[in-house]
Parts: sequence; C-alpha cells; structure tokens
Amino acid sequence: MSSIATAFLCMAANGAPAQTSSGAQSPAIGHNAGTINYYNNYQVKRPVSSKLNSLERKREALLMAENPTVLELTGIEWTKWFGDGEPYLTVHLSNRSKLPALNVQVDALNKETGATIASLKPFSFPKSYTMKILADQKINISAGAGWGWPLAPLRSVEKIIGSDCITGGGLDFDNTPVHLADSKGVPSGLTIAYNQQAIYLRVSYETIFEEKISFTKSVVIDSAPRSQTHVRERGSARAVPLRCVGSPPGFTVG
Repeated sequence: MSSIATAFLCMAANGAPAQTSSGAQSPAIGHNAGTINYYNNYQVKRPVSSKLNSLERKREALLMAENPTVLELTGIEWTKWFGDGEPYLTVHLSNRSKLPALNVQVDALNKETGATIASLKPFSFPKSYTMKILADQKINISAGAGWGWPLAPLRSVEKIIGSDCITGGGLDFDNTPVHLADSKGVPSGLTIAYNQQAIYLRVSYETIFEEKISFTKSVVIDSAPRSQTHVRERGSARAVPLRCVGSPPGFTVG
C-alpha cells in the first residue's frame, strides 16, 4: 500500500567486536515475551430460538456449525489516509468464510483499566476522517473480502509507547538477532537498542444467524531510542538507519 491512502480501503545480534544490540519486550496481560500470534478469549453468543421446536433447533445448530463466519486479523501497518494529517495504525481484517461479517467493530484495549482481558476498557482515540464519514453506517465485510481499519493516530500510540521513535510493528514479537556484520554502512562500535510493546485489540461482529462473536488478539508496536542512528529491521538480521513512522520520505536520524 502507498504511504497515502487516497481512497477508502474496503476490499473486496551477532556482530563484530565492539558492536552490540539489545532489546526489550513488553508483553500484554497473560503473556510471556515471545510469540503471541493466537486468538484469545474467543466468545460466541447465540440467539435464543424459543419459537423453534427441538428438531428445528437442531437443524439450525447444524446449519450454523456448517457455515461459521470467521473474521481474522491478518496484519497491521502505518498508513496516512485521505483527509488525515498523520499516519494511522491500520488493522487489516479478512473474512475467509462464505458468509458476511456484520456490524464489525475494532477497539484497542487499555491495559491500565483491568487485571484481566475481559475487564479491559477500550481507548478513545480520535477517529480517522474515513471513519467519521462512515460513522452513521454499520461496517459489514462481505464473504471473502477484507477491510483496512484506521484504528489509532500516531500521536495517540506515541502516548502509549512513550518517548521512543516508533519504527513499525507486526502481529508477533520479532526475536530475530541483529547481525551487524551483514549490515551495510554501519559504524564501528555501534550499539543498537529496540523495544517491542504488545497492545490488545478486541474484534467484535455479528452473523446472519444473529450470533454475536468477539475475540481479542495482541499486536506489537516496534520502537527504538531517538538518540541512536540505526535500528534492527523487522524480520531480518540487518541494522538499518533509524526512521520514525511519520517522518518525511528519505528522512533518517543521524
């Protein structure tokens, strides 16, 4: 995706001597540092079929079981949407089932508001221009389609992360060690630090069977001290020039 989304997205350290790297991970509630790519607290609330007889209820249950509506969180990225003055943390959802997901909602949960996942309250982030326009409509994702959800502006996520430079993110903690010897243009004696902080998202939606489904999933925000010139590249062993999300193209620190 380009750095500026001009339309609504409704889709259909091993190193040389004196070179060091270090990292810190801040897992969400109930997790140890490491891979967190799984669904948690998956809940399905089915409607009461009081007007149906026993056989009809069994047929309805079978129909639901054979035709589940499954919405998945497939990725995150930082995108500057049309009408917005800064990049938004954008959540990508995919409906891999044969039925539509109705009245979809995505929230980021504030870990300071409870001791368990179920008790966490959502943040109240400034809405993207796109979501303001769609405020009077329900978000439905058709069978086989996807949706990009601008969830939180950069300045709001910076308040959660702290003073570090936000460099990206993903669905999991990235434990790839930095191999400075393979990195081009890296100064000798370089020290690289990085941080990863998990944020819980709650995704909720309804089905044509009037089921109400919700699940929570963690995503990870990558950051690094603004004082350093390089950072570990997510998914590789290389050290690359530090560039904060929201910086002008080609701008790097140092």
